[in-house]
Amino acid sequence: MKKLFSPWWLLAIAVSGTALLAWAYWGGWNIHPHANAGELGQLGDFFGGMLNPLVSALTLFVAISVWRLQKDELELTRKELENSRLAVEEQAATAEQQRKEQRFFDFLNLYQVTLETISFEERTTSALSAVFGSEKPTTSPVTRTGKSAFKLLTSSWASPIRSLSTLFVANNENSDPMPAEETIIKSWDRQSPLLDHYFRTVFTLLREAKPILKNDHFRFVKLFRAQLSRDEVNLLAMNLLYDEEGQKMRDLVASYGILKHMPANHLRTIAERDLDPLSFGRKWAEKHLASTQATPC
Repeated sequence: MKKLFSPWWLLAIAVSGTALLAWAYWGGWNIHPHANAGELGQLGDFFGGMLNPLVSALTLFVAISVWRLQKDELELTRKELENSRLAVEEQAATAEQQRKEQRFFDFLNLYQVTLETISFEERTTSALSAVFGSEKPTTSPVTRTGKSAFKLLTSSWASPIRSLSTLFVANNENSDPMPAEETIIKSWDRQSPLLDHYFRTVFTLLREAKPILKNDHFRFVKLFRAQLSRDEVNLLAMNLLYDEEGQKMRDLVASYGILKHMPANHLRTIAERDLDPLSFGRKWAEKHLASTQATPC
């Protein structure tokens, strides 16, 4: 059909038809070229009567050909517009996703900045007094910031909360007994205000993750969870257990298993008793549930 609608074929058909009619009229009927006006009129009527249907048919073929061409062009244009629309929508979705991810990374940056604002002074024996064997060694304060400050709080003999140091020691037979709960609460109440802005930042990050990232929120919160040191996890557990504001964060911590990498110590024993098992990760919660169901009443 495409070959039939070619303009060269149409021209060839018109020329062939005209030549055929001329031969039929002059050759078949033997009309002299110098015929009278009446005969020439008959010739004109003959050509007009025979060629008009042919020209009309060819015009119809041309119209159909143009219609098909326009239809193909419109279909191609429609497909291109659809592809352009999909590309624009994909670009818009990508840009929106990148914007949301950037908002979450802004929270991560805020967390890092907040972490670096945590600082405590550790008093250590000066190296000079140790060298000269002074009977009364002098001490010089050393400022610990960021993760080092958290490590100081949980493991150093110079910790401001050293009365709670046994909570962060591995839970074994040789460890010292845990302090009384009243002692824990009083000691924590004295020092926790210095960490309030850190805990509020963590709470805001966890709370805003799902509204910002939608279905991808858990994957990105895992990035945050991976950045937490064991000392940070220990103090987060303290905040969840012994602070009224921290207790508001318990559901979020359970949703994301924030305490998954909490070390085995006295504090974890308390946390496992009082907090949602999911706080320590889904696998641990499943094992805990299975062991609970297997234990006879």
